[in-house]
Amino acid sequence: MSMLDDFKKTVEDFGWIGGLVISGSVFAPLIAAGSGLAPPWPENLEFVGMVAILVSLILVFQFLPRRKGRYRLFLALSAIGLVLSMATQFVLHLRFVKALPGTDTEAILGCGWTGELQAVARADPMIDASAQCPGEYHKLLEMAENDPLQVWTSSSIDNIALLLSASWVLMFALFTVVLAAFVIFNSRQKSQRAAREVAVQAAE
Repeated sequence: MSMLDDFKKTVEDFGWIGGLVISGSVFAPLIAAGSGLAPPWPENLEFVGMVAILVSLILVFQFLPRRKGRYRLFLALSAIGLVLSMATQFVLHLRFVKALPGTDTEAILGCGWTGELQAVARADPMIDASAQCPGEYHKLLEMAENDPLQVWTSSSIDNIALLLSASWVLMFALFTVVLAAFVIFNSRQKSQRAAREVAVQAAE
């Protein structure tokens, strides 16, 4: 039996739950993107997430520990990673993804103003230049005609965008790892019990 046949048998052994886990995991990024939860950059990030999910499924099936102790440790670490990636995504999205003033367009803010904007902020007593991550940006964005690149350095915006994208993809990959590990391990346990029962019956 090839690994592909083994994978198919694992899903079939766990019935509709296995199919729901796989299909739900794969399409979760697409659903989230349609709900407006995905970062605004880059475009089509949901497809990157779907690829990461498929790769995660393959890796879990190939390398999932078969011993209960190691499996529980693997599942616990994966669940912790999932919670941390969700928290990271939530905090970053809440803090750095904002609708531009007067528009419905979302943009990624940065964490460090440009030198020109720092000079403007220091000259204006109404602006606190000590906090730039993202800081009091509403007035500055209006002055910059809603162009974040004129307020924050491009490198800081790029860094935030990469962190947002990475945590978003990682969140769905780990979500898949947790669900797939549960399904695959229990399916293997079920198959082993069935094999033992057959062996016992044959011996009798």
